[in-house]
Amino acid sequence: EEIVSGFLNASASIDNDFRIAREYLVPEIKNTWLPNEKIQVYDGQGRLNSLQTDTIIFSAPLTSVIDSQSRLVLAEPDAEVIQEFKLRQVDNEWRIDLKDNGLLISQADLTRSFTSYPLWFPDTSLRTLVPDSVVLPKTTSGSSTRLMQLLLAGPGDYLTGAVRTAFPIGTTLALNSVPVNSALATVSLNDSVLSAEPFLREVLSAQIVKTLLRIPELGTVRINVGNQSLVVPNTPIRQTASLWDKFRADFTRTSDALAIQEGKIVRIDSERITPLNNQFFTNQNWFAAVENRSGIILAAVSADRNQLLVQDNTTGNSQNVIVEGQSLRSPHSDIFDSIWVTGVNQVSVVSNKRVIRVGIEEVDKQNVIDVIPAPDGVRALLIISTVYGTELRLGTIVREDQNIKINYLRKVIRDGFSVKQAIWQDESSILYLEDSGDI
Repeated sequence: EEIVSGFLNASASIDNDFRIAREYLVPEIKNTWLPNEKIQVYDGQGRLNSLQTDTIIFSAPLTSVIDSQSRLVLAEPDAEVIQEFKLRQVDNEWRIDLKDNGLLISQADLTRSFTSYPLWFPDTSLRTLVPDSVVLPKTTSGSSTRLMQLLLAGPGDYLTGAVRTAFPIGTTLALNSVPVNSALATVSLNDSVLSAEPFLREVLSAQIVKTLLRIPELGTVRINVGNQSLVVPNTPIRQTASLWDKFRADFTRTSDALAIQEGKIVRIDSERITPLNNQFFTNQNWFAAVENRSGIILAAVSADRNQLLVQDNTTGNSQNVIVEGQSLRSPHSDIFDSIWVTGVNQVSVVSNKRVIRVGIEEVDKQNVIDVIPAPDGVRALLIISTVYGTELRLGTIVREDQNIKINYLRKVIRDGFSVKQAIWQDESSILYLEDSGDI
C-alpha cells in the first residue's frame, strides 16, 4: 500500500517526464510507460485495499478524463475510478507492474500541475476563430511544441462539422520543436504550407499566434518555411495577438445594449438610457430584446412571452418575421445575424428572414429550458432539465443547408444542477446563475 500510495503522490510531479513516478515501476516498463495516453482525475484521496500480498485496489470518485489528445471530458456524478495494481519484488523491493498506460491524478494535483490552453480553429465560413481547449502539464519548456503539434493535428471530434483548419493537407513542423528565445516563438513549417492562398495564410497565422501567445512567457511569434519567413500579405515578421483581432466574433460589434424599462425597449450606452427610436416596437410592451452586431436586425419577445418579432433591414427594405411559442426566453444573436429563441418544446432560429427549427442530439426538447449561442455561432450553452436538476451543457452548432443541429453535448460543470440562467462573457468564458442567486 505504501508503494502504491507513493506512486500516486509522485504522479503529481511532471518534472523530467514523471521521473520520480517511474522509479516505482518494474524495470521493463519504467521507460516505456506513457502517462499522458489517458489521465483519470479523481476526487479526494481515494481508498487502497489489499486483495492479497501483491495486489492493491485503488478506488475514488472520478471527476474527469483527459484523453491522448489532451482534451478533458467531465465524468458523470456517480462515476468511479477503480484500478488494480499488481506488484512484484525487484531486488527485494516492491515495484509496480502496470498493465496499461495512463495516469491517475487527484483533482487538487491536476489544478496545481496542469493548465488549460485554447487551440484556435476557424468556423467553416472562415469568419471567426473558435477555441478548442486542451489540458497540458505546467512546464517551463515544451508547451509551445506540444500546442503546435495539437493544432496541426486538427480540432477535437466534438467540433466536427462546425470548424475546419486553414493548414493545407500535409502541413507539419519542419523541426520537431518550437524554440523560444527572448519571448519570441519561432514556428518552422514544411513546404506544404506554401500551397495556402493569401487569405488562408492570414487565417493559419491567426491560428498559430492566438494559440501560442496564451503561454505567459511569449510576446511574439515568427512563422517560417524552413529558414525563410512565410509571406503573409501586410503582416510583419514578428506577429502579435492583436494583429488578428479581426477574427474575434465580437470584433465588428457596434450596437449598444438593449433593455426593458416599464415594458418599453430602451438603448443603453456608456452615458445614457434612451427609448428605442423604432415606431413599430413602441406600440406594445415587451419582455426582452436584442440587436445583431450591426444594429440592422432587431428582435423582441412580447410581454406575454408568446411571440417573437424580428425586424430585418438587411436589404434596405424592412421585413418582419413572427415566431409563435409559449414561455419564450430572452432572444440571442450570433455572428451570422441569426436570432435564437427558446420556448416550451421549441428552439427556433430566424435566419435570412425565415424560421428554422433546431434539432438537438440526445435530448428531448421538452427538457430544454434555454439555448444560448456563443458569439461565434459555433457553440451553444444549453440549460437542460435532468433527474438531478437543471444542468448546464455545451453543444456544437452544425449548419447543413436548411437545417441547424446542436450535437456533441458535453458537461460544463460536473456537479452543477441548479442553473437558472447563463450567458457568454466572452469567446471562452461563461457566467451562470444558480437558484441560490450565486454567480
